[in-house]
Amino acid sequence: TTQAKTSTNKTDPAIKNASAKETSETAPATKNKSEKKTAATNKVKKTTDQQPVTRKIPDTQDAKASENTNYKKDTLYIGGTEVPYKDGGVSEGQSIINGDPNGVASTWGGAPVQSGTDGMNTHFIGHNAGIFSCLLNLYVGSVVTVTDGNGVPTNYVVNSRHVTDIYGVDTTTKENLWNQITSTSGGERITLQTCLSEKTRLILFANKQ
Repeated sequence: TTQAKTSTNKTDPAIKNASAKETSETAPATKNKSEKKTAATNKVKKTTDQQPVTRKIPDTQDAKASENTNYKKDTLYIGGTEVPYKDGGVSEGQSIINGDPNGVASTWGGAPVQSGTDGMNTHFIGHNAGIFSCLLNLYVGSVVTVTDGNGVPTNYVVNSRHVTDIYGVDTTTKENLWNQITSTSGGERITLQTCLSEKTRLILFANKQ
């Protein structure tokens, strides 16, 4: 869990890059099998397996910095909710959250292994309804604390909130957010994703505090 993050440019999660390569890819689906979500803020396309087709974002459906001093490793602290996660990356992230939708989140795009000091983006996916339903209460200014494999915490502040389609295109501005969601670039930051409906995804970008 402490290894350095690596790029996932070849198979980034479910947000189709309109200007992306000709090679099509699919991304994880963080959608809750037992519930279809309804449109919200940004669309991100889901996929249940990594078959080259069209790149899709994982299908998934007011917090403050955690005051906890006894941090658990590999955990996101979102308001009063502790969300354990696994470093699944593109290859295993979708199957991890599908296997335990109410119990665990996973990394998907960006750097597959979370680190608060590598200067890269890590993309977390989780189900709604499920372990990531707590994301619905996050807004610009909310603080999320994330620990790495050694239990070292890093605080991130949400700087933007979007509703996208399954390809990562903002439903309001029509801006394609695929690269911002799935790449490792942009400095030390995290991207949080869950489903709002079968066709829409909630995307939150947060930079290191």
